[in-house]
Amino acid sequence: MQLFSDSRQGFWEEEWKGVREKSPFKTRCIRNTNDKINRWNQMAGWFSKQTGNGEAQNRRNKIISMLEKEGALEPGARVLDVGAGPGNWAIPLSGKASHVTALEPAKEMIKLMKEKIERDKITNISIDQRRWEDVNLEADGMEKKYDLVFASMTPGVNNPATLQKLINASRKFCYLSGFSGQGVRQSYADLWKLFFNEETDDNSGDIIYPFNLLYSMGYRPKLQFFTWSHFKDRKTDQTIEQMENFLWMYMDITPDVKQRVAKYVEEHSESGVFRQNKDICQGIMLWRVA
Repeated sequence: MQLFSDSRQGFWEEEWKGVREKSPFKTRCIRNTNDKINRWNQMAGWFSKQTGNGEAQNRRNKIISMLEKEGALEPGARVLDVGAGPGNWAIPLSGKASHVTALEPAKEMIKLMKEKIERDKITNISIDQRRWEDVNLEADGMEKKYDLVFASMTPGVNNPATLQKLINASRKFCYLSGFSGQGVRQSYADLWKLFFNEETDDNSGDIIYPFNLLYSMGYRPKLQFFTWSHFKDRKTDQTIEQMENFLWMYMDITPDVKQRVAKYVEEHSESGVFRQNKDICQGIMLWRVA
């Protein structure tokens, strides 16, 4: 619930926008919106597998239990899942709420979600194939329509305006999660330096920015952290493909780039296997808007 607003709101709005504008992942990006959505289409199967393991499921169970305990997820609740992906959250949320609207722009993610919905014979999920940035709450009749507006690790909430839209869509609670620190991008730090001769040193997606902005607006989000190890143990050819896919956002994948990526991966592999282990921290926030 909003308590008060103070002069720091403008400061944190500008801090968040400023750090995103200076992010090397933004300044060096050469792809447009449709390119980015197509990339998610190509990554849908891999992403669903990566986020469907037991550890990820345990985190989801803990978060859903927390939502229930806080009164944000009740049997009659209407939920909006922003950036629903392959339905990792929409499907378990649908078992607790009366209805879930799953907002997701990537058609291949939606295809996977529909397969799960049909498999589990779920009847209370509707799918909206749009980006969060393209939603007009007033025109679409979505203002104050949902008891819980849920956004987990989505690129769609990336600035003060898209955060405010979460609040405007909710009549009770909002949930937002994001990395604390660089997240999985730190796995590409050495590769980034190899091609661009600079440190990534980027925390533009850090949960600290929306948290401080919400705090300055008078909200008091409940903030928790989850930490886990992001362990890569893949064949070299799979790793090369993944790293080329990452770099594609920032450069054309020429024969020279392919050669340099292959050399890097091979130099960091043993017996045809690339191994890497990074600690990842995720921050989750829940706050009441009314």
